[in-house]
Formats: sequence, C-alpha cells, structure tokens
Amino acid sequence: MMAMPFFDELKNLCLTNSFDWKGWKTSKNSGPWVFFRNFMPHLPEDVSGDDIYAMALKHCMAEGHREFVGLGDGDVYEIPSENFGMVEINVDRDTNVRLEHKFNRKKSACGFFFVVVEDGASVVYNHNTDNEIGPDTFESIGFFLGEGSQVELTKNVIANANFRTEINFFLVGENAKANGKISYVGESGFFDCRVLQYHLGRNTMSNLTVKFALKENANSSFYGKITAMEKALDSEARQLHRNLILSDSARTTSVPSMDVRNNSIKCYHGSTVSEINPEQLFYLNARGVERRRAEQMIIDGFLKFY
Repeated sequence: MMAMPFFDELKNLCLTNSFDWKGWKTSKNSGPWVFFRNFMPHLPEDVSGDDIYAMALKHCMAEGHREFVGLGDGDVYEIPSENFGMVEINVDRDTNVRLEHKFNRKKSACGFFFVVVEDGASVVYNHNTDNEIGPDTFESIGFFLGEGSQVELTKNVIANANFRTEINFFLVGENAKANGKISYVGESGFFDCRVLQYHLGRNTMSNLTVKFALKENANSSFYGKITAMEKALDSEARQLHRNLILSDSARTTSVPSMDVRNNSIKCYHGSTVSEINPEQLFYLNARGVERRRAEQMIIDGFLKFY
C-alpha cells in the first residue's frame, strides 16, 4: 500500500466530506430514497440525504460486499457493477494498468471505489454506460496518486435515468498528473456529476473537461471544486464544463469553485451553455445533409473533440 501517512484521512474525506446529499429530495418517489429502498425496505420516508449516504456506505463495507485487488504491470481489471459494493484497488509502483468499468444493469446500483496509484504508476480508466442501466445509479470514485504517477480517466454516459457520479482526484506525491474527460447524453432523468481536484504535492497537475448534451426533458448538474493546499507549490489545475442544450425543456446547473492556499499555483475554471448554431445547420443542409442527421453530426463533434 502507498506510503501515505494520511491515506485513511483522505479516504474518509472522499467518503464523507467531498460532497453531501442535502440538495437531494427525500420523498417516496425521488432522490436517494428511490436509490436504496429496494435494499432497505424499511427506510423511513423522512430520512435525510446524509443519513441515506451513511446507510449505503455501511452496506457497502459489510462482509460480502467488499473486495481488495492488487494490480501489477500490464494488468486489466474490470470493476464489478454490483447492487451494493466497495472495491479498493492498489496499483504497484512503476506499473501500467487499465481499469474497465461498465454499468449496464437493469436494477439500481451503488458503489464506492478507491484506486491507490503508487509512485511512478500509470492508470487508464474507461467507463461506458448505456441506456440499459437501472432506474437509479450512484457511484463514488477516489484516485490517490503517488509521486510521478498519473491517471487518464474517460467516462461516457448515455442514460435516461437518475445517475449520480462523484470523482475525487487526490494528487499527493510530487509531479502527479490527472486528466479527465466526462461526457453525458440524455433525453430524460437526472445526471449529477461532482468532481474534486485536490492538490497536496508540489508540481502536480490536473485537467478536467466535462460535456453535457441535453435533449428533451433531461436535467443535469455539475459541481466542481479545485483545492490547492499550502504544499502544492508550482502546481496547475484546469476545469471546464460545457453544455449543449437541445430542447426548451432541458435544464442544467453548473457550480465551479476553488480553494487556493498558496500563491504559486495556476488555476483555471469555466462553464459555458450553448445551443446548436443555426449557421452550422444551414451549412450542412446546403450540402444535402438532412436536418436530423446534421444535428447528430454537430452533437457528435461537440462530444468528440476536446
């Protein structure tokens, strides 16, 4: 396991303090109550979102729902999509590994995942979710990066359901790097994406781009935070959230924030909301591309190019 004296402290932050559930409805037919009622049938209707989070965590840590995995050079590991589960993954130093994660269950799912990336190691993480996911899905992912390690994350979500994802990058060792690309396409349901870029080591770098393409009655929110501690000198953090609104009924919320505790770090964050440019449609229509196909080409280009 990585020689980080405060690993347990960081993991606890990832679990309990990265983002709370207070903004989630707790009525009988929405929010976290729906997430977990199949597994906890006696759940009170008036329970708070924070209490439900704690209950879910307790279930995931119980015997039979917890897994520990050690990975070496060249290993490929497929993260399980259990109804409830916790997976702790340790990547050996100076190795290259690949993590594949798919949610395609037709039932509700909940998972907590921790990836310790030891010094000099490299991790490629791919997550693809299609429309076959259950009505409600929740996941929390924490990456803990040692000296000179790096993570490349790609997450593509196509869903018409309630989907909440939390992604936490803890750049602990010097010269650690984390890059993330997240995309979401939906026509209905609610997608909630929350990201924490937490810089502790010197000369660390993180870069995150999030894109939402919202159709019909889709609803989404993005909460992004960059934290740079006192020892994260000469570091750099970037965060961008872009939205493409494709109907009058689609809604999105974007809340970027920064907590910078030294003067040498470079931080950038931003958010944009746009519609399809009529001139782009005219250009494609004039060249024989019918309107529906032209719109899809524009959407594909928006999602593909970073």
